[in-house]
Amino acid sequence: MKLHFDQIGNKLYSAFSAGKVKLSNVSPEIALGIGIVGVITGAVLACRATLKAEEIAKEAKEDLDLIEKVASDESNQERYSEEDHKKDKMIVYTKTILKLLKVYGPAVVVELLSILSICKGHDILRKRNGALMAAYAALDRGYSEYRKRVKDELGDEKEDLLHRGLKASEIDIPSKDEEGRDTTEKVPAAVRTKKPVSEYARLFGEGVTSEWDKHPGYNLQFVKSIQKWANTELKRRATNGVGVLFLNEVYDRLGFERIAEGQELGWIFDRGDPNQQSFVDFGIYDVNNERIEAFLYAEENSIWLDFNVDGLVRNYLPQNKITRV
Repeated sequence: MKLHFDQIGNKLYSAFSAGKVKLSNVSPEIALGIGIVGVITGAVLACRATLKAEEIAKEAKEDLDLIEKVASDESNQERYSEEDHKKDKMIVYTKTILKLLKVYGPAVVVELLSILSICKGHDILRKRNGALMAAYAALDRGYSEYRKRVKDELGDEKEDLLHRGLKASEIDIPSKDEEGRDTTEKVPAAVRTKKPVSEYARLFGEGVTSEWDKHPGYNLQFVKSIQKWANTELKRRATNGVGVLFLNEVYDRLGFERIAEGQELGWIFDRGDPNQQSFVDFGIYDVNNERIEAFLYAEENSIWLDFNVDGLVRNYLPQNKITRV
């Protein structure tokens, strides 16, 4: 059996009025879905009501024409006063308005309830996001405090190595001895045997980023130029106080896809606080293995980039300057 749109409107109205649909207890997706269905239903009901409204308007015009005809007949002036004329017109107007309200009523109610549903869904989502950001901020503070305690215990250099999954070691660098013969020289370096452990690390390689090039030398210079840009831009933004650079902005420059966290995470440079003066580092000199060493010598055309983000940085921006990146 085909369900009549008037019945749909009545069922929606009954569900809301009886409290059967409690938007505060449902997900924003469901609330949004109800709102969209309601808007479509209300639009269909309004179209159907318009057809009926044309008949109502036609009847009202006929009644008004009859009233005017009677009022204009001189033979009826003694029996049909001006006051009677106005009274009859008012009756026709009132009945017409009541009929139109009855016809358009379901559509109006459904549209209003649909808008309420959409607004409620947005409100639920806003509150959930607020709670999520508060929880994340608390987690970020706790993690920052933990790192500070480790730094106090082990020192900044050792803490940074542990944080990034590195260890102090040495690598062999080609060189020449006093007689001009090829030899190697051991140079201190931070070494990692596996790929970066950070979830924000990205492979600057073929098929991963649109900025990759088959020529190794170009890739090396490009990555170094973006790292230089990031540090310059971070300090430039702090000209009048605190500067913030978001991870997604760096991803954009390197040709990586954005991530949701990249709109909140990044680097801080506060000229008034020496402890908040970051240096953007992609980890291109933290040697992973022989392939990364080859990249530095322009013999390899890809490299893992591991970004030393400070954490949640959006809260450091003035409220009136917060924008999506």
